[in-house]
Amino acid sequence: MRQEIKELREEKIEKVSYSTVSSAQFSSFCMQSGFIIQSLEYKGNLPRKDIPAFNWSKYAENFVEQRENILNYLEEHLGEKLPRNVIISEVASERGFLNTVDALVKKAGVRAVIELKKIVKSSHIKQIILEMIAADLFVRDEIKVFGLLTDLKSAWHFFWLEEGKKIMTVKMTHRNKALDFACKLADVYRDQSKEVNLIGLQKVQRVKIREL
Repeated sequence: MRQEIKELREEKIEKVSYSTVSSAQFSSFCMQSGFIIQSLEYKGNLPRKDIPAFNWSKYAENFVEQRENILNYLEEHLGEKLPRNVIISEVASERGFLNTVDALVKKAGVRAVIELKKIVKSSHIKQIILEMIAADLFVRDEIKVFGLLTDLKSAWHFFWLEEGKKIMTVKMTHRNKALDFACKLADVYRDQSKEVNLIGLQKVQRVKIREL
């Protein structure tokens, strides 16, 4: 498995970035590694009240002022929810890290890879999955990296790894509930367990890529 990941990363460094991996390349990777993508449905009750959606400017996602506004938004609505000493970092300018990753939740290692898009498209799913898998190889054994693809509005797509070589995913539309879920996933010391419980969703039992 680790050799397969290494070979794919080497190919991408030479030919493509995470964001330009083709459907054929991604399908080949999943077939060779044995990964399957399985979707879950969130069935919890949603409060009527929610935090405001992010107000995107007319500029691109990577525009400096835009990124500063995004970080301020995440700090305002996510910062107090995060486990102690876990911070959000903007790393779009750090090309040495996963090539093209946007933001992280981290403490002595990556907790999450977050892809921020004005408009979320199905083609972005390949990118966030590959970034999540690559990031999971870098961090300590007790940290299980998850991925989040979001427009900071009504599309919050979470991804994580489970036994059986499953790439699990769930979409949420309620912003506050989505941020609560992100914080639970980021807390690696919660009950010293692989499990993450959220009312309305089956038990989440994450594993590391090395365990598959």
